[in-house]
Amino acid sequence: MGICHGKTKRNEASIPEDKKLERGLNKSFGFSRHFATQYEIDHGVVGRGHLGYTCSAKGKKDSLMMGQEVAVKVIHKTKLMNALMVEDVSREVKIMRALNGHKNLVQFYDAFEDDQNVYIVMELCKGGSLLDKIFERGCKYAEDDAKQVMVQILSIVAYCHLQGVVHRDLKPEHFLFSTKDETSPLKAVGFGFAAYVKPDERLNDIVGSSFHVAPEVLHRSYGTESDMWMVGVLAYVLLSGSRPFWGLTEYDIFRAVLKTEPSFDEAPWPSLSPDAVDFVKRLLNKDYRKRLTAAQGLCHPWLVGSHEVKMPCDMIIHAS
Repeated sequence: MGICHGKTKRNEASIPEDKKLERGLNKSFGFSRHFATQYEIDHGVVGRGHLGYTCSAKGKKDSLMMGQEVAVKVIHKTKLMNALMVEDVSREVKIMRALNGHKNLVQFYDAFEDDQNVYIVMELCKGGSLLDKIFERGCKYAEDDAKQVMVQILSIVAYCHLQGVVHRDLKPEHFLFSTKDETSPLKAVGFGFAAYVKPDERLNDIVGSSFHVAPEVLHRSYGTESDMWMVGVLAYVLLSGSRPFWGLTEYDIFRAVLKTEPSFDEAPWPSLSPDAVDFVKRLLNKDYRKRLTAAQGLCHPWLVGSHEVKMPCDMIIHAS
């Protein structure tokens, strides 16, 4: 089913986990309480999530960010119903601090709180999301343009995995363009579900978005390889304008992910290069042990020549 058709909203609901409500919950994070003295919020909302919203703001006079436009993710503390949700917010800020500096990650500036909200201050991206661009381009990218997008996405994911971070919610809405310029860099956002994971560790909580979730996530035993499945879904959508797995209900989607294979027989797949098809197939391998890593993806024949590899590919593959 094409992403431009059907009744599914553009922002799919995230998969919830049943969590026990707790009373007397400590919702203090130890963040600075001086947000109101540092920033003036523009009340135009640029995005909404299940815990709050994202808006633009500007640094106040005499503040370190004086006059600079920023994005602010506002998380309502009343939405944090249990200790796990509080921990998720704390971890999100910790991970964003740790990852700060990569050119394809939205820059993290600071985190604040008051009695009502948490405020995560970030770089403001004005170029719209990758999902917006897909729609603007008639629901799919030309192959050469898709390569440029995939190189940036893989660069982000490789960096995260090198730092021991699994994103767990890679989807078109979570990649933003810095500006409206055609050559604008892509920036990853949406680290609300991100987690630290050790090389030999397996996570078991089901999070993410239903159309992008990996089979092993549904089996409750997964690691960084689950991100690569999501990269495969992104690549499939970019090149074809369709989702690789479809269902009218969440149950149907999950069943398709577990039991069916994506189609490469219908247009435009027969007209695409064999390397492009092979790249996507290697990412959408249900056996996570046979799936490409991010470093291997950057060295795949489809992408070699589309970017500068800073070390020999055999070294990257061995290291990953």
